[in-house]
Amino acid sequence: LFDKMPRLRELKLELSYPQKMERQAIWPPGYAAEYPWPELERLTLTSPDPDDVLFSHLPSTMKFLSLKCCPHLYILTSTSIEGPLPSAKVRWHAPLLTASEMLGILRQCTLPELVHLELEFRADTQGRFEVLRTLSDRFPQLRILQIHWYRPEGSKEEPPIVRRNHSG
Repeated sequence: LFDKMPRLRELKLELSYPQKMERQAIWPPGYAAEYPWPELERLTLTSPDPDDVLFSHLPSTMKFLSLKCCPHLYILTSTSIEGPLPSAKVRWHAPLLTASEMLGILRQCTLPELVHLELEFRADTQGRFEVLRTLSDRFPQLRILQIHWYRPEGSKEEPPIVRRNHSG
């Protein structure tokens, strides 16, 4: 289907998964094919698979990349006036990447013209601060950054506050 759309400029795949279903790769490892969208500028992919080879094939001219959950984790776990959402009523889930998994995806991307990036992940001990360091190295033209950063399960640790030092 997708190989019949070579002029595609924007692709939104906002996927929610039924309970007990694993993430699905758009371009699984070992799949031999030509990249079908050389003009793609905007990609939204929810609950991405960290082993998806798609990220290493994105065109360097991409301007927008969104890698978040659908629905957002905070929607699934938040409480309302009536209390928490009953788990019996939740028939889908949003597999949340760890910081290390997100870091693996970002390191596959060569997107020097990227200006807008949206991420959602759970902090872990290995990749939590490395994700932030990687952003400035991999995406020098970045102008808009949105991060939904969740603490590790059971942690009281606060997410980092990003500060920029201006010397001069």
